[in-house]
Amino acid sequence: PAPRRARLGGLAVGIPLLLIVNVVRLATLARIVEIYPDAFFYFHEYVWQGIFMVLVLVGAISWAERFG
Repeated sequence: PAPRRARLGGLAVGIPLLLIVNVVRLATLARIVEIYPDAFFYFHEYVWQGIFMVLVLVGAISWAERFG
């Protein structure tokens, strides 16, 4: 039920933020595979998925508090 302008603002902030986090994720995973190849699976499957889930959850809660 948020106004159209608020939805566009959310997209304008959310998409670039997720893209930046994804670039950081790829860079750290590339570095991890160079230094600690055995830890790659753990960081790829657990650490970064957890970080993304927390970011999406925080964004959704912030959105719901503001416009819900």
